[in-house]
Amino acid sequence: MTDVDRTRRRYIEPETTLSTYRYLRISLVSAVAALIASVVITRLASGVPQDSVSAYYYTVSHSIFVASLGATGLGLIVYKGEAITEDMLLNFAGFMAFVVALVPTGRPACQDPDPRACGLWLPSSADTDVPIPNNIFALLIAVAVGYAFFVVVDAVQGNPRATRPRRAKLEVAVRVLGGAVVVFGVVVLIVSPQTFADKAHGYAAIAMFVAMTGVVCHYALWAETGKYSAIYTATAMLMVIGVVWAVVCLFTKGPVFWPEVLLIASFATFWITQTFDLWPQEHKYADEADAMERAQP
Repeated sequence: MTDVDRTRRRYIEPETTLSTYRYLRISLVSAVAALIASVVITRLASGVPQDSVSAYYYTVSHSIFVASLGATGLGLIVYKGEAITEDMLLNFAGFMAFVVALVPTGRPACQDPDPRACGLWLPSSADTDVPIPNNIFALLIAVAVGYAFFVVVDAVQGNPRATRPRRAKLEVAVRVLGGAVVVFGVVVLIVSPQTFADKAHGYAAIAMFVAMTGVVCHYALWAETGKYSAIYTATAMLMVIGVVWAVVCLFTKGPVFWPEVLLIASFATFWITQTFDLWPQEHKYADEADAMERAQP
């Protein structure tokens, strides 16, 4: 074997699928770490706490907030879950992460004439409402184009996968509910853009966290015999508590910063643990997960 052949084997023939899978998992950890770091730095520098993580959109963390959620949303959509239901929940959570990033929460109130005294920076409430229809329709078009491209390539190149068995009830329920939420949101955007601008962020955030909680709970069932099962179960319980806490705060108009912190930290713990668990072998529990789903009546 020549030196050129050795170089080609080293750089062109690694375990590309497994390596890409690992890099994707690590990139999501980095995206969340960037958001956390930016929020902490802004909080320490300004000395003014905000009522929610989303409120940091109006601070110097603005760019990192949008970029981090966009990267996280894309990563969750691209990542292939262990089972079909888990994968759909990840896709839904990723889509909602984009909505949370593109439809900002309401601008925090500030009694001081200088917004910087409240730890705020830009933009104004009026500025944030203007691009919302453009951004959301662009997101919908991007999803449609991506799906259409997949269908065309799949039809032309063929699908090597075996014929799919019948869909489990849980899978069907997730598809129907997720689709209904998206369709309802589009209808509201068309009929009442201002209502969408005022409400979409909070409800999209809850939907995103509910889907993430579903992923963690779903996965904890399939991995219940592994050495990390206790961590999966604990994070699932914390996610449920965090969602209930956040929903209560949303409807009582209380600060949601700490519920969001709990949810982000819990899902990050799950994701990091899962990365260690699956590092030697991607989709370690896929067969068990699919078998249990198909066993549903």
